[in-house]
Amino acid sequence: MSAEATVTTHASAARWVALLAALATQAVSVGATLVAFGFVLVPIAREFGASVATVNLGMVAFIPAQAAFGVVLGRLVDRFGPRVAMLGGALVTALGFLLIWKAPSLLVAGLGYVLAVAPGTGALGALPAAKLVADWFPDRRGMALGICGIGPSIGVFAAPVLIASAIRTWGWRGAVLMFAIAIGALVPLVVLVQEAATRSHAADEHAPSPRGMSFLRDRNFWVMTLCFGFGFGVMISLGNAYPAYGQETRGISGEHVGMLLSVAAVTGVIASIGLGWLADRVPRIPLIWIAQAPLAVSLAALAVTPEVRWLVPLAAAAGIAQSLTPLWTATISDRFEPAVFGSVMGAMGFCMLPLTMSSLQIPMIVFERSGRFELAFAIFAVLTVAAAIAIGFLRARPATPRP
Repeated sequence: MSAEATVTTHASAARWVALLAALATQAVSVGATLVAFGFVLVPIAREFGASVATVNLGMVAFIPAQAAFGVVLGRLVDRFGPRVAMLGGALVTALGFLLIWKAPSLLVAGLGYVLAVAPGTGALGALPAAKLVADWFPDRRGMALGICGIGPSIGVFAAPVLIASAIRTWGWRGAVLMFAIAIGALVPLVVLVQEAATRSHAADEHAPSPRGMSFLRDRNFWVMTLCFGFGFGVMISLGNAYPAYGQETRGISGEHVGMLLSVAAVTGVIASIGLGWLADRVPRIPLIWIAQAPLAVSLAALAVTPEVRWLVPLAAAAGIAQSLTPLWTATISDRFEPAVFGSVMGAMGFCMLPLTMSSLQIPMIVFERSGRFELAFAIFAVLTVAAAIAIGFLRARPATPRP
């Protein structure tokens, strides 16, 4: 085999290793935090003699802490590469979980969760993963980001059974130790993508290097913040409200609700891969509309209290909107210079925070006042349409001049 063929084969294998690392880091970090928190919430409250609401403040603080760190993380990823961020994130997260494992008080556990686990898992999450994959797959970026986007779904599927079993066997502290071990196990895989990370910027050696936060003056930044901020806020809020909606107002069991969420997750995986594949062939805006339209229709249907038998197809349709995540990262890659990909994604995630956090409150406020969720679903349908209108103002990135 020629030297050129050997290099090509190595590069091809290396980029698939990079994609595998991006999937694994997201799956484990999401499973150990967003999924696990609900399982350890009550056991932690019992041990420390605190209310569930008090312990839940850990998650209330976790989300903005991670979003705020994302601004710094984006700049670190752009300067040092995603591999360095992932390795640092794994170390900090593992240390945070070890601190929680040995925590003598709820305060110490909370500080470990917010100050170590939140930023650490952020460095193992979508931002560095998307940067890594976007760099390695310039020829099939949409498809690769679509596959990368299913990492969190893998964590959502796999984590519940493992976490519940760990808590039954070793208690919540044993489960937290398992999280630390699982995070540490990611390190060898991330180390394997070293050459992939160092190779990724070669194609952009002639591109200008934007400085500072100049992208904040770009209309595309704010158009995307509105569109995807509303979209992500609606999706997170819908998933958060569905258990109460199903059990309190529709009379269905928790198992039935879980099945509906699983159906949405499955269609989300399929849509992420399918629309990601199309993203390499079709303009972005129509694909974003394709992801948004079923969500808007499902929300409008839920607003008029459909028969229970319609909840499964409506959940399946709403799940298509989960493909907005890879479409978001692919659109950032299209509209901004590679040198600021991480900075843009981190800053945009932070700017979306008010939209996401306010959306989370809408269903619960409506339910407390009316005992129903239909008005909240109607509001979400309007917000989804507004997001679709906003993305229509997206413009193409100017061509990069070559020397």
